Amino acid sequence: MRARPRFGVMVVLLVLTLPCWLCWPPGVLRADGPPGDEDSQAATSEELAEATTRVDFPLKSEAAVLMDAVTGQVLYAKEPHKKWPPASLTKILTLALACEALEQGKVKPEDIVVASENAWEMGGSEIWLEPGEEMPLSDLLLAVAVGSANDAAVAVAEYLAGSEAKFVEWMNEKARALGCQNTHFANSHGLDEEGHLTTAYDLALISRYALRFPEVVRLSSLREAWIRQNTDKKSWLVSRNRLLVTYPGATGLKTGHTSKAGYCLVGSARKDDREFLAVILGAPDPATRFREATQLLNYAFATFTPVVAARQGEEVGKVKVTRGRERWVPALAGADLALSVEKDKADRVERVVQLQPRVNAPVKAGDELGSMALHLEGQELARIPLVAARDVQKSTLLGLMGQTIARFFSLR
Repeated sequence: MRARPRFGVMVVLLVLTLPCWLCWPPGVLRADGPPGDEDSQAATSEELAEATTRVDFPLKSEAAVLMDAVTGQVLYAKEPHKKWPPASLTKILTLALACEALEQGKVKPEDIVVASENAWEMGGSEIWLEPGEEMPLSDLLLAVAVGSANDAAVAVAEYLAGSEAKFVEWMNEKARALGCQNTHFANSHGLDEEGHLTTAYDLALISRYALRFPEVVRLSSLREAWIRQNTDKKSWLVSRNRLLVTYPGATGLKTGHTSKAGYCLVGSARKDDREFLAVILGAPDPATRFREATQLLNYAFATFTPVVAARQGEEVGKVKVTRGRERWVPALAGADLALSVEKDKADRVERVVQLQPRVNAPVKAGDELGSMALHLEGQELARIPLVAARDVQKSTLLGLMGQTIARFFSLR
């Protein structure tokens, strides 16, 4: 007896649902503007360095950059884009590409590498490879990282790419992919060569990439190492990086010197959840490069504290889905949103979330739904996208009617 009223209700709901299905407006953004609006872009690294740096260090080196290795944030810069010969800091990228190949399973530490005449001809720092000499890849990487051996760098490059020239192409491709705009490598070792130039900022980007690989950190943090074990040519390698002895938490990364480059250094250090790197180019003597790197690292650890707003994949909100099989889709952080902020300003950092009020189905996982930014004293410091957590298929008319009916009875 009560079926007819319910049937009538369903007919009414169907009539009401149809225009909603056909005419519901597409999702629009809030009136305060879409994420990524040109008027509210995040500060560039140089602008951020200018905003966060209170002191101007009287550095004697030609160029320097202090970078948060976790976030890529520049905290101090002197002539960051001045082109300069990198000397053996070149080997940071050589090591990183080799360790990336190890991590991907393309090569193994125990692989035997045969030294070429090209490697044998290298001068400067070397382990005196002989043409035809066989050595495990692991020993050669030790020679590059600890002994800064030019012949070992060439042998590694040739083994990985077939020729040093091809490996150098890989280096330049990787540098461009990392955002290096003023870098061109002409070799894998760093001896002075026409056009072999980079900048303090680009080296910071490369070093940050290198620090992603635990094997790079392990190798570059060794003070000494032995190679050619169990042979009559057993060799002892000693790192020139004095920070490994003098600076608590030092993890590397590399020293360098040529007549054109002067004395160079990338010093990296890690304490708890903080990690910084200091790039020094063109210091007048070895003591200056270590002193100035220490000064910058001390400043970073003493002045800045991390502010973590979201980790990649963390749910930060939900967006309503129009005409979808699900009513809501979670919005996830598309990347880490974390910054180093001066300790006395950390409690003033604001998290600003902008989400679309609704989106039309279908929705694909990874679709951008909005953004989240960090603001300090009216300045936007960083912004990340917020993305859909999963696919949401478009609902059929019958499915939409079912959702409407279900919601109707859930409200009774």
